Formats: sequence, structure tokens, C-alpha cells
Amino acid sequence: MFKMKKMTWLLAILALIALPACGGGAEASPTVDPGAVYTAAVETAYTQLTMTAAAVTDTPAATLTPAATQTPLVTNTPLVGLMTNTPFTLATAGPTSATCDNFLFIGDVTIDDGTQLSPGEAFDKIWRIQNLGPCTWTTSYSIAFGYGNQMNGPYTLNLYQEVLPGATLDVAVPLVAPAEAGSYFGAWRMQNDKGYNFGITLTVSIVVP
Repeated sequence: MFKMKKMTWLLAILALIALPACGGGAEASPTVDPGAVYTAAVETAYTQLTMTAAAVTDTPAATLTPAATQTPLVTNTPLVGLMTNTPFTLATAGPTSATCDNFLFIGDVTIDDGTQLSPGEAFDKIWRIQNLGPCTWTTSYSIAFGYGNQMNGPYTLNLYQEVLPGATLDVAVPLVAPAEAGSYFGAWRMQNDKGYNFGITLTVSIVVP
């Protein structure tokens, strides 16, 4: 397309140059410098070609700006100090200013659980305990039947001696095995001088074959 426009402009320039020669008998026109005309025509043609080329030159597409990097809203950072596998430590029971009476069960002195006894056999069940409270147990303290089979034992039995804080005591209850065969269980509780239970339940379990 550019070449065709260039040829058109050149032909027009040549036609302008040839017009004076074809005038015949007409009055002679002022002499025009053919070189100047040619130079002006060439400059005009070059200017038009430059403007046309600039118009059709492809404009480079806009540079695509990369999208902003997406920052995750929630990270997988482990929680520190939250929900660990450290086992809990249970506090050891002990005397406090608000707890006058408390004891530690040391063990069975006689008649372990499941001991076989003859029908109607008399026996003494003995538990060994330690006074953990700050108060002295007087002879007004007692052991009392709680629930289960009483096995012909007393409802309450007072202590036979005082027990100082930190001292141990063998608590004995006289019982009798039932006459009928079977398994038997009884539960007993320590009581203070005001009749309040304290400490864990003391149990006895026997079998009559």
C-alpha cells in the first residue's frame, strides 16, 4: 500500500513538471525551478508516508501486571502450650486448715478380699489406717457400718485409744460369716466425735463355700 501511494505522488509531480511544455501558444509562465518543485514534492510525499506508517504501526499491548500473591488467611502454626499430652498430676490428699479429720488407708491386716470362711465362723476384720488430719482422734471417734452385709457386726464401735496426727491405728470390727453359702460384702466408715463420716470407705469381702 505504501509503494502504491509513493508511485501516485511521483506521477503527480511529473505531471506538474510537464504542464508548461504542453502550453502551446499560451503566454509563457514565470520560470519555475524544476529541482525546487521536485524537492518540495518529495518532502511532502515523505511526510505523508511517515504519518501513514506511524498511524498503522501496531501499538504494543499493555504489559500485564501479575496479580497480588494471595496470603493464606489461616496458617498451620501449631498452638503452643495448648492441648499437649502432658499427664495431669493428682494432688496427694493431706491435712488442711479446713479439714480436721482425714486418714490414709495403708492396707488389710486380716481377711483379704475373697477369703473363704466356714458358715457361722467368727472373725475380726482389721484395717490399718494413718491419721492425716491436724486433729487428734479421741475415744469418742468410732467406726460405723455403712452398707452391704453387716455380718452380725455392731452398728458403731468406738476407738479403744487416742490417735495423734500422723500416727497409725489398727481398726478392728468383730464379724460372723453368714450361715448360708455365697459371697458377702460390707462397707464401713470412720466417724468423728460429732458423728460425721470422713475418709474413704473400708470394706470387707468374704466367700462362704
